[in-house]
Amino acid sequence: SILLLSCICHDYKHPGVNNNYLKETRDKIAIKYNDISILENMHIAETFKLINDPNNEYNIFQDLDNNTYKQFRKEMISCVLSTDMSFHNLYIDFLKKCCEKKNNPNNNNNSDITDEKKKNEDYQNYMNVLIHSADISNPTKPFEIYFQWAELVVKEFYEQGDKEKKLNMPC
Repeated sequence: SILLLSCICHDYKHPGVNNNYLKETRDKIAIKYNDISILENMHIAETFKLINDPNNEYNIFQDLDNNTYKQFRKEMISCVLSTDMSFHNLYIDFLKKCCEKKNNPNNNNNSDITDEKKKNEDYQNYMNVLIHSADISNPTKPFEIYFQWAELVVKEFYEQGDKEKKLNMPC
């Protein structure tokens, strides 16, 4: 459920420009999130504003005990932040290490199972890899769907480029 909720909200209230544009224009969102994973921080913060509002139908965590809520929130934040492309190589390295470990004949597969902290980190990293992969998966879709999404992304990039030209910024 955490992964599904993270997927649903990972682009909530997206303004149609990228992190660099927000940083370079000194946008209030960039200022608020100190130029770090600007959009991703905004997406998850806005999601939790909506979820935690007791006056709406989206208050889905209202019946959770405090510890469960904190754990859900922590895991969702990590998932949504993982959609920032600046973490792409981190997840590639994680997957490479997993493959190397799996393919090593001298590896004792049970060595990490008793380390609860390591197990939890790996669990979170797998969730992060899944949402990150889904976020950039457009080229794996049937061509008709891929092409529609690609057109929308190109349109968004051109619109940002037009804004950058008006501000005499490099495109």
